[in-house]
Formats: sequence, C-alpha cells, structure tokens
Amino acid sequence: MNFYGVGTVFGGKGENEIEKLDDFLKNGFWCMGFTNQDRPKYVELIEQIQVGDIIIAKSYGLNATYYVKALGIVTNTKKPENIPDEYLSKSGVSVTWIKCFKPYIQLNGNNFTVGGNRPRTIYREENEENISVIMRLMKYDYSYIKENDYIRIAAAHALSVYREHNEHENDKNVKCIDNDIKIMSSDIFGRRIILIPIIADEMQKFALMLLVPDKEQKDDPMSLINVKTTFIDNTEKLSQLIEEMKKETDWNNVL
Repeated sequence: MNFYGVGTVFGGKGENEIEKLDDFLKNGFWCMGFTNQDRPKYVELIEQIQVGDIIIAKSYGLNATYYVKALGIVTNTKKPENIPDEYLSKSGVSVTWIKCFKPYIQLNGNNFTVGGNRPRTIYREENEENISVIMRLMKYDYSYIKENDYIRIAAAHALSVYREHNEHENDKNVKCIDNDIKIMSSDIFGRRIILIPIIADEMQKFALMLLVPDKEQKDDPMSLINVKTTFIDNTEKLSQLIEEMKKETDWNNVL
C-alpha cells in the first residue's frame, strides 16, 4: 500500500484557482488538472498507482504548512465513467473517500516532514513518520465498540443466519460455543473477521463472519453490518477463506 499526496486546485494560485475537491468527493475520483502532454512525469506517477493505495487530498500553504483535506482509498486505476465531461481527458483514478476534514488538518515541521516534492500536484509519500501521521488520521474512533460487542453480535448474527438457512424446529438444537469465538483478523477501519464455533444437532460447524461498523450509525455500538457469513465444517482452509473474505468489503458502505 502506497500513499500519494495530490492537489485538488486547478488553475494555479491566485484569482484563477478553482477548488475541485467537492467534485472529487461527490463523484468518487481524483484527477490532475494538467493535460497529459503538459506533465508527462505526473502521468507516469499516476500510472503507478494501484488499487488499495491511499490518496491524500492536500494543499501546501505559507510557512511550509501541509493541509490534509481528505483521505481516500483507490478502488480502480481508471476514473469512473459517469464523471463531468471536463475531467474525462485527464489522468486520474477512482477513489472511495473515507474522510473529509473541515477545517483542514494543518501539519507543519513540528509534526510532519515538509518540503521536497510535497507542494507538487502529485507525489508519493515515503517518509515513514509522515505515513504514520496519515494512518492515524485515517483511523475512525470506533473505541466505543468493544471486542466483546463484536463477539456478542457475531454470535447472534451467526445463529440467526444459520437458523434462517436450516429449518431447525427447536432452537435448542443450535448454539454457539461462546468461549471459543475468535477474532481472526482486524484493521484500522473497524472491520473484524470472526470465527464462531456452532453446535447444530450435536455436530460442530464454524461460521466465518465479516463485520464492519455502519457509517450511518456511528453512535450505536450495535450497528455492525454483517457483510458476509460462510459456514464451514472444519478449519483446514481457514487462512484462504479469510483472505478471500477480506476482498468482500464494499468500501462505499463502510466508513
């Protein structure tokens, strides 16, 4: 995962500058304002961007102040098709914007390495300390959702889904082994992949569940979305299933 700082103002500085951030946020993309012929070096850098890379919408102000306007994740190395015509010919990528800051976050030499290529329209951030700062800004405060909440909600979801697909007349025939529920994978966005052992008709099965916080219900610790649940008879291919499940998240419905 690489981090790219990008400008959002077209037309340069002064009276001719036009802020394009709202268009980028609304339409789920970023592109540079220059033509490909004017800035071939920028085009080369844009072509290196991969799905999953982080886009930092930024500006560079007086006294070497670095402003972070928004943060997003690249979802496609091509721009969306349904964007305004003025952007169609410009180099860019599709982005799911996960955070927008108003007012902008101000960083300076006290907490962020400035200078170098950072004032440019696009650059790749390679300073590890700067990346750590950006990572902290990306992280939503899901501290109100405790690990026990994930486990409890996962167990309830697993039983509900299992009963829905298996018509057990007696609920006592299906139960979770609460003490053995494990969080198998987690990330800074509040996603959790959870393994829930289930006893159904005296036979053990496992539910592998991907839970994510609901961006529309951030104040409700119960608002975890069950993105996908897979039932398996054993854990032989667990690592493979977890990696496949990580790819299931629709970023537009998360964060």
